This record gives sequence, structure tokens and C-alpha cells, in this order.
Amino acid sequence: MASSSSMNIESKNREPNISELKEACGSEDLATCFKFLFDSDISEEYGFLMRMGEERNQLRSKLEKLEATIRETRYRGPFNEKAVDGLRCLVEIHQRMLDRFQVLTTLLDEVRDGIVEKGRHVKLMEFDEGLSDVE
Repeated sequence: MASSSSMNIESKNREPNISELKEACGSEDLATCFKFLFDSDISEEYGFLMRMGEERNQLRSKLEKLEATIRETRYRGPFNEKAVDGLRCLVEIHQRMLDRFQVLTTLLDEVRDGIVEKGRHVKLMEFDEGLSDVE
């Protein structure tokens, strides 16, 4: 019969991700390991959410400033040909930035949904902790 340590080495070779996860969380119980993984992911996603939220807020400020510039430019008229081209370019840039703002908003919503989902997963792992797979 194979020794426990040789079985552990063989298991690490076949399941390197699971072995690494068990080592990182300090448990052989898979439910505990998965809970640790989900908790870690939630923390990382909150950090990502904060960084991307700040990026979106900065973009919103730029958008507001650009909108004001476009309003002022339209009010100022009459325009020569180059000024009309410049205004057209500002409007195009504004639209591109609006699109980017919408993408960031959608991304933030997706990340929030993922955090809620992983929170449900953590609760499921907490419920299953009484049913350990380690004997």
C-alpha cells in the first residue's frame, strides 16, 4: 500500500490547483477551500469595483466639462469652417466618451452581480461546512 506522503505528492501532481488552494487556506476540506476562494475573490472584486468606480467618476467629470465646452461653443457662434469642424470633433469625442461611460457602468453592474453571486456561494459553503469531506 502507498504511503500517505506519496499519495499527497501524486495528488498534488494531478490536482495542482486544488493542492495550491488547500495549502493557501490551510484546510483539506474542499468546502472550506472553496469558501476561502470565494471570500478572496469577493475582496478582490470590491477592490476592482472601487478602482473602476473611480475611473467612471473621473470620466463623468470629463464628460460634464466637455458638455459645457460644447454648449459654450454652440452659444458663441457664428462659426467659420474650421470652428464647425472643431465642434463636430468635440461632439464625436463626447459620444465616444459617453459610450465608454456606459461600458464602465455595465461593467460595474456585472461586478456587483458577481459579488452577490459569490456571497451566495460563500453561504452555501458555510452551510456545508458541517458536512466535511475530510475524514
